[in-house]
This record gives sequence, structure tokens and C-alpha cells, in this order.
Amino acid sequence: MKKLLLMACASLFFSACGMISSGSGNAETKTGTADAAKLKVGDQVIFKSSSTAYSEGKIEKIEGGKYEVRSGNNIAKPDAGDIYVPPASGAKADVKAGDIVVAFNNDLYWTGGEVKSVNGDVIEVEKATGGKLNVAPDKIIRVSPKAIADIRGEIDTKTFEDLGKKKTPVTPKDWKPKKGEKIAAQWALGSWHVAVIKNVNTNNVDIDWQNGWSDGTAPLDKIAPYPTAANVMPKVSDYVIVKPTSDGGEWEFAVVTAINGSEAEVKLADGKTQKVKSTEFIGMS
Repeated sequence: MKKLLLMACASLFFSACGMISSGSGNAETKTGTADAAKLKVGDQVIFKSSSTAYSEGKIEKIEGGKYEVRSGNNIAKPDAGDIYVPPASGAKADVKAGDIVVAFNNDLYWTGGEVKSVNGDVIEVEKATGGKLNVAPDKIIRVSPKAIADIRGEIDTKTFEDLGKKKTPVTPKDWKPKKGEKIAAQWALGSWHVAVIKNVNTNNVDIDWQNGWSDGTAPLDKIAPYPTAANVMPKVSDYVIVKPTSDGGEWEFAVVTAINGSEAEVKLADGKTQKVKSTEFIGMS
């Protein structure tokens, strides 16, 4: 009888421990996320406003599982799964280098990024859009798997484009730019656009941007003739810039995945692939 009683007590004890452990685990998992059943009008929250941008606001209305949140002078209607409870003052964020998180940026705005280092109460986060933040542990929130995927996608896209911006165009042998010629030229921040040469100088060219910008200049190693059938064909794994649908658009960075005669299959920064003719892209090296 005593043996049975001891076994029953042990079973009850371990069952209770399991309940405590489970409750604690759930609380840790939900750190920073909103429990929809507990949210109420007037609560301060953080909500997703774009793939990597988040805003602080106050819930003004809850109806049928849908939310209206005021942030500054704007009213947003985020999905329930994109609403998070701000960390309590002094809260500790359990994060490590490589984690994808959302961190306080400034004012009412938070931003997605990757944790680069954790040094005591200073967490360094590299923003998905570029630049770094040093924030306290209570200025970090953990987000949903879908939100993490969105932020990671933006980071990968930026990494892809940053590498492309460092490359120079492959131009036809003996090509020399001349006044009035239509070209592709790299803007100061790295993107490529259609331009017309106004004047050729020793180290650069004066150009008329075709997207409506004010006239500018571009170095000789950051311009290329508008592509023609005589375009220099790249190799598989080479970077290229793909011509926009209009002269006012921006050329897209891509990597060659296959070559078939005068046509190439390329993968764009967003992972999509397309086939382009030699007249529709410029090789980069």
C-alpha cells in the first residue's frame, strides 16, 4: 500500500513539474508576440508595416478578430499575426549572433535585421536595409517564422545587389563613348539607369539621365553602351544588369544560370529566373 502511495505521489509530482515546465516554455516562446485573446483597445503594440519595417502604435479598435492601430497620425490594419507586445523595460532578449530579429530604430519605428554580436547589454544588429544598430536587450523582439523569412529574404536580396554594385560593365573591345550616345550608367548609390552622353571628359562623362533626374556625371568605368546584337556574351555565374522595360526604369542585377546562343537564362535578386536576349542585358565583371 505504501509503495502504491509513493508511486502515486511521484507521478503527481512529475506531472506538476511537467505542467510548470510547459507553461514556462510557452511563455518563452511567446516573448514579444501578442496573445490575441488578451489584447484590448488602448494597448500599446508593435506591428509589421512592410517586409522589414515595424511601427509602434495603440490599438483603437478590435472587431471580428481585426485590428485598427493608430501610429502617429496614421491608422493601420495589421493582421493579428503581425502584432507584437513591446518588451517590458529591463527585459532580457535571449538572442545570439545570426538570429533574425526586429530591433528599435528610432522614434516609433523598429526594423528587421540580423544579430551580429551580443556583448553584455549591447546587441549589435545589422539592418536588412543596411547600417547597424546597437540596442539594449529590451529593444529587441522575436517575430514569427514568416516574418523571419521576409527579413531574411530582404537581407539576401541586398547582399546579392551589393555584390553587383561593386562590379564594372564588360564593354565591346575598343569602345569609346561619344557625345549623344545612349548608355547605361551607374548612379552614385550603385543602381544603373539609362542616360545620354552630353559631353566626354578625361575621366568621366556628363550625362542626361532619362528618368527625369537632373543632369549628372559618371566615371568612365561605370558606363556601358546600350546593348546591341554585338553585345559581349557572359559566362554562367557571371553578373549582368538586365534592361528595364522603359528608359525611365532601373536595370536589375542578375546572375547567368545558362547560355543558349545569343540568349541567357538569368536569376534575379528575388530568386526568379527569366530568359533575356543579348540586346537586353550587359555583362559585368
